[in-house]
Amino acid sequence: MSITTSRAPLFEPDWLVDGEYQEESLGILKTGKESEVSLVARTGADGRVSYIAEKRFKSRMFRSFQDDTHYREDWFRGPGGARALRGIKRGREAGHQLLEGAWVWHEWNELVHLYECGVTVPPPVGRVTPTERAARDTRVPEAEGGYSMAFIGDAPEAAPRFSSLRFGPQEAEHVWQATLDEVALMLQARRAHGDLSAYNVLYWRERPVIIDFSQTVDLVTHGSARELLRRDLERLATYFRKQGIAADVGEAWDRVNAERALDGRR
Repeated sequence: MSITTSRAPLFEPDWLVDGEYQEESLGILKTGKESEVSLVARTGADGRVSYIAEKRFKSRMFRSFQDDTHYREDWFRGPGGARALRGIKRGREAGHQLLEGAWVWHEWNELVHLYECGVTVPPPVGRVTPTERAARDTRVPEAEGGYSMAFIGDAPEAAPRFSSLRFGPQEAEHVWQATLDEVALMLQARRAHGDLSAYNVLYWRERPVIIDFSQTVDLVTHGSARELLRRDLERLATYFRKQGIAADVGEAWDRVNAERALDGRR
């Protein structure tokens, strides 16, 4: 398998304004059951602007967790892990708080890890602390913490998801192969996305950009990694077949060296 390693970075190294700056919220980009994403303009003293996507997780009273047992089975390893799991399983308040905190920071940590490993993801900016705010433009009166990352798109327009795009056969083949390159890089980083589909891959600057890592798992230590990786590839292949190309899951499995990665070999 050949992965393009000489590609230009999605962002310039100095894309993020630092030093003295002011930030202004430009409105909500997306709101869902568990989180909302806002567009933030960071303006430096020299007038340069960086656009940032700020993802905040909704307060527990509005959040509706689905069954995430498959994804979090290896979140609580080491000292105190067994006790934490018992509290979660028994439905205790402290257990719920622990689970939610782990769920939020798991997504942030996975974003940072994948970015550092060279996967095309939004460059991480930083963690966001919880705040209370009035419910003027959202039905949620307060938001938990979250994290911020580079905004993917040409502000104020966000980059489209695969799900909203229609490729011609030649372009679809190119994008399918480029997406498999990203999956292979994730496997080299010892990760399976866990929920990869046309709804969480953006297309910007003729590149697939992978987002949403709350269900990402360790490829070697997680018991369901093989099943989740297979499902990721099946969903992607289904999408690209609808774009008019012969996207085959078996061929994709071999192309990304799935067996080698699942065995813990780089």
